[in-house]
Amino acid sequence: MKKAKQADGFVFFVKTPKHLIGSVKCDALAIKVGEVGYWQGYAHEVMDLPDDVAESAVDGSMFGWHCPAAQKAIEFAAAQGGAA
Repeated sequence: MKKAKQADGFVFFVKTPKHLIGSVKCDALAIKVGEVGYWQGYAHEVMDLPDDVAESAVDGSMFGWHCPAAQKAIEFAAAQGGAA
């Protein structure tokens, strides 16, 4: 869990996933590592991320950062130094 602590507070800005487009009325999502849920954003804020990292961030925000699906996002955020 050391990487999870290093990643806490990192914010991802990802394009709204296709499976959420009908229920979310925004171009992008802001996702903070360690917190549940996401905030609405705009497409100009989207980060250039690998698809699997963006998907992992969405999974972490929806299902919890402890789930295996969130690991790629946690590793990416930890490598970036966590929260600025």
